[in-house]
This record gives sequence, C-alpha cells and structure tokens, in this order.
Amino acid sequence: MDTIQIKALQNTFIKKELKLLVLDRKGVYNIPHFKPSYLLKPNDPGMNLDSILLHIHPKMVTADGSNPTWSVSRWKKTCQKHKIPFVNLREKGGSPINP
Repeated sequence: MDTIQIKALQNTFIKKELKLLVLDRKGVYNIPHFKPSYLLKPNDPGMNLDSILLHIHPKMVTADGSNPTWSVSRWKKTCQKHKIPFVNLREKGGSPINP
C-alpha cells in the first residue's frame, strides 16, 4: 500500500484576499487551486519569471535586497512586458500590500 504524506507549504501566506507566494530554489509555484495575488522573489531563486507570470499572473511582483542587481533589472523588464507592477525593495524600501 502506498503512503501519502501531506506537508504544509512553507512558501505561501494566505489572509482573506491576500495570497502571497514566496519563490524559493525549490521552484514550487504550480500549486493546484492556488493563484497567488502577490509574488516575492528572495535570494535569486533562478527561475524563469516569464513562464511563471504566464502561469500565475499575480497583481504584483516584489524583489527583496538579497537579489543581484542584474537579476532585478531583468525581472523588472519582464514584469513591464506582462504589465504587472514590480517593486524593488532595495530601491523603494518597504512596500504596503493592498489586496
């Protein structure tokens, strides 16, 4: 008999209308029945943002200060192409999320 193990996702935060996905190196973003409204990219997760945005289309993408400048610049252009607001916390500092 096979065993199914269910674990809580460590990279999601849900509160009412706010659905936040934190992208990590594991690359978990294709989560059934979960469409995040906000995406946070810490520690340069090394994933193709273009394909992620086509799949989940969040309201906003945020990059924290742990990401290299060249990656953040590329992500900003990708978000502009998809008409999704992009926030660089290294430049802007804290940013409120309004669901």
